[in-house]
Amino acid sequence: CLDMADDYAKRKAGTEEIKSLHPLIDDVLKPTQGIIVYQEQSMKIAEILAGFSLEQADILRRAIGKKKAGLMNEVRTMFVDGCVANNISKEKAEEVFDIIERSNRYSFNKCLDPSTVVETPNGLKTLDELKIGDKVLSPKNSEEDEYVDVVDIIESGEKEVFEVTLDNGMSIICTLDHKFMCQDGKKYTLLEILENNLEVMVYNDMSDSS
Repeated sequence: CLDMADDYAKRKAGTEEIKSLHPLIDDVLKPTQGIIVYQEQSMKIAEILAGFSLEQADILRRAIGKKKAGLMNEVRTMFVDGCVANNISKEKAEEVFDIIERSNRYSFNKCLDPSTVVETPNGLKTLDELKIGDKVLSPKNSEEDEYVDVVDIIESGEKEVFEVTLDNGMSIICTLDHKFMCQDGKKYTLLEILENNLEVMVYNDMSDSS
């Protein structure tokens, strides 16, 4: 996953050639340098290459997000069979699915309000103050945090957002598909957190009160 993020940064900087995963999905991946970055891209790829319905594409999203091996195997078979039916080789279908599965283990946050405050080595900043190359503090796991590089800044357009208030008084405005690190060391979307009453890990060992 880190290699994919590194490849993205290199392609963005023009130091690495953008490679086509498949001509039919070049337009889907064009905004992210030919690399799958967002879950919406994985869903769209499944629709285009494997003929998935919107419902099937959503099953793909949930299977990867929850890392359920049995369901993943079922979805993989559906994806490969759908691709083959669309005259795409089994080898290429498996290659694309492997990349989809791997890419969805990390994500670049694109679902926060620009006024959201984040911590940098130089103090607190809002997202709209950040520049490519800056570093922001992010949960590494349930025990520690780390500074990660800002590799790109992408506007997602207008979306419905929700305000999340934490025990430490911090408020975060985000969409339901924004991910938070939880107390079990895994990342879940806000929707999954609300549905399953999960605890969000925040700095200073405080947890979500929403």
